[in-house]
Amino acid sequence: MRVCLNLILLFVSACLFGACGAEGDTNFGLGDTNAVVSGTGDQLHPYLDGQTLVWFDLSLDPEGRCYGENLDGTWDNTCLGQVRSLELSTGLKHSWTEVMEGEVVPATSDGLVVWRCLESGERGLCIVAEGSSKTFRPGLGWSFNSWYVNGRPPAVDRGEVFWVGYDNEQGGYRIMGGDLRSGEVWPILEMDEYPYELVAFGGYLAWTVGRNENGLYRYHLEMMDRASGARTGVVDAEEQVFGLGGYGDRLGWKQGWVDYESEESTLHVYLRSEDGSVERVDSDESWVSAETPVAVGSDSLIWIDYRRGGYSVAAYRDGDDAETLLSSEQAMIGASTPPVVSGNRVVWSDRQLGDWDLVLHRL
Repeated sequence: MRVCLNLILLFVSACLFGACGAEGDTNFGLGDTNAVVSGTGDQLHPYLDGQTLVWFDLSLDPEGRCYGENLDGTWDNTCLGQVRSLELSTGLKHSWTEVMEGEVVPATSDGLVVWRCLESGERGLCIVAEGSSKTFRPGLGWSFNSWYVNGRPPAVDRGEVFWVGYDNEQGGYRIMGGDLRSGEVWPILEMDEYPYELVAFGGYLAWTVGRNENGLYRYHLEMMDRASGARTGVVDAEEQVFGLGGYGDRLGWKQGWVDYESEESTLHVYLRSEDGSVERVDSDESWVSAETPVAVGSDSLIWIDYRRGGYSVAAYRDGDDAETLLSSEQAMIGASTPPVVSGNRVVWSDRQLGDWDLVLHRL
């Protein structure tokens, strides 16, 4: 059984007691790897677009984190934080909001910072740009059964946002698009099944559905060029397909089943390259975590791996024989803290110093 007691103890220790060593003993990862956002309070939900890193900063929360039980047995009822950004090329940091109550999962696209929000009883997107006040777009970016996807950032790309709606008159589901600046909304695709994942990247959409076919349940992954509307079937399998991520015209995903009793991994990572070829990219030594989506870069694919017994950040680069574990053995990485990548930069969350800090690795 690969999920051993050491894994459970490591994760519990990271969540409850913070760092296991002094700051001088900290080792975040291989090569050029450093904490770029740290200090008191958790730094949550990083999103990377080019040189711009955005996240939710809890340094002003009394407990420095969102809700949960405190070490003294009392209950933390607050989640007070700000949406902030860091320009990696200049080191310039910016606070996009005042202190807000409630956990926020932000994204950024085309110079805009966006997150799902609730105002006057309506659900929608909050949108802000440098030098402008916040705009609230009711209905924009909220999926039918949206509670299922609210832990992920809005699906944004090139200044647009995408989500799944339900047609109350005709029945069925519909992939919708919206312009973040104007608020214009348009239908993209009618569907019989609800896509349980939807991602937008490089002018493309990709989604997964499951359906019963002649008594067998099968999973389908499709990709669509938004400009032409051309659709491509990528995967048709009995195995579960999930954890989508994309960059340019490259699409990555996880495929398989989680079997904690097996001595061999039954969950793997796949990449569809620019030429349409598909390959499994994780090695036989890998043990792919099911909890987080993959992150796809211009020549890389990143995922969370737990072959060491604790979680690690694994990276496959085009032309490599096998993936490399980027994070150190001292790293304290959670199962629900997905890494992000843009270009040759990878960012993930590490709790060695007692709070969740954001760590940058240059590939």
